[in-house]
Amino acid sequence: MDEYVPPRYTIELWHRGKTKVADITRLCQDLDWSMTRNGVESLDFNMSMPDWEEKCRRIGENPNTILKPWVSDIRVKRNGEYLFGAVVVEANRNLNADNARVLVQCDGYLNLIDARYLNGRWKGIEATDVAWGIIQEVQNRPNGDVGITRGGRQYRTGVRRDRMDDWEDINAKDALVSLTNLQDGKFDFRFTYDRKFETFQTLGNERPDVTVHYPDDGLGIGAIRMELPQSGANLYNNIIGKASGMGEETIRYSAEDVPSQQEFILREKVQLYNSIKNLSTLAGHCEADVAVMSRLVDLPRVTVRGTQFDLNNIGVGDRIVVEQNKYSSCPLSGYYRIEQISVKVDENMSEEITLTLDNYDL
Repeated sequence: MDEYVPPRYTIELWHRGKTKVADITRLCQDLDWSMTRNGVESLDFNMSMPDWEEKCRRIGENPNTILKPWVSDIRVKRNGEYLFGAVVVEANRNLNADNARVLVQCDGYLNLIDARYLNGRWKGIEATDVAWGIIQEVQNRPNGDVGITRGGRQYRTGVRRDRMDDWEDINAKDALVSLTNLQDGKFDFRFTYDRKFETFQTLGNERPDVTVHYPDDGLGIGAIRMELPQSGANLYNNIIGKASGMGEETIRYSAEDVPSQQEFILREKVQLYNSIKNLSTLAGHCEADVAVMSRLVDLPRVTVRGTQFDLNNIGVGDRIVVEQNKYSSCPLSGYYRIEQISVKVDENMSEEITLTLDNYDL
């Protein structure tokens, strides 16, 4: 067997995603990152304050200027390939006599449009074009450009959307994510490390060559541990949607999952969609919500070692094989989609990787 070589991480500091300022790899400790399908990446690390100030002195930069929330980007490479980029949200100085540190927290680029609200109108527009239109609309405002461009990978759902008055003053991030969940014309999206927006029919690929076993039987990738949570706390099988209007003029729609009601019990939830002014749009959102909420939250988490799991080769959205046959009361067998990857990297560059999985709609 070939000797295992730990991965080589590179952490780069950029200014607004456009200009590389410094390689800060040697300064970063306790690296902790995650990627989520149609969600927000996260990145946490810390640096010694004396080492950080010395680094800035050597490159002739002001430490308070080059590491600033919503201005600075961090790009992460693994074995020479970019994994993702993120924007700094917090840069906290923790000062004490023995171990003064800079604690850095970053969010993925989806959160660049989180504190933005829509006034745009779309009629008969391809769903993924509406998604890009959301980003364009919020970037076209004075001081609103966050440097997101449209990437070369774009999927066409064939479904045209109408979003007229329905999206007045709706959160741009919520609107974008909600488009991916509708029952017709589903799609996935991602932001590349350099702030490009791309869309896909489904992120990832089917990977029959990747099999995770618990317990470790030496035949594939051995799981350190598995967690199989199962919760009905947020199970609802009748979504009563209420849109705009007052009293009898309020637009209402009820979406039910009768098989779920029969298997469990009737559980109702009133959802307010104050920005929606069209019955068909309300119906689409209610049906999408009940499809997800009417089942138990059952997302297995599997933790594996980086020695067996190559993150440059396996990513979010991939469908891998998972087998658990030790405990008959909680069997896992078959394909599962990787919904989230969370990674802790120690001082030796050893990785502990936790995969959040789902087999819904596979």
